[in-house]
Amino acid sequence: MHTTRAGLRIVVDESVSDRQVARFSQFADRKKIAIADYYHIKKHHPGMPDEQIMRHLLNPATVLLTTDRPFHNTALTRKLRSCCVDDAEITYVPLPGILCNS
Repeated sequence: MHTTRAGLRIVVDESVSDRQVARFSQFADRKKIAIADYYHIKKHHPGMPDEQIMRHLLNPATVLLTTDRPFHNTALTRKLRSCCVDDAEITYVPLPGILCNS
């Protein structure tokens, strides 16, 4: 995962807990991913549909952080950056066997 000079904006999906954000932050530090800031959807746009998130909040300078596996795969198929986090793993590659959102 490449970063811009100023760092990436991490767009945090409503499904992601504060503990998972902290785990991702540690992961980013280990991978030397520069983070500009965290943008929490639940704070700024609660209830925003996935399609609108992808259309209005995600771009080349952002990474979606989500626990929603279909949303993660959908973002990746649209050439957007996404990390899927759960209590055991963080991945930024497509998850096999998980259908994309329509």
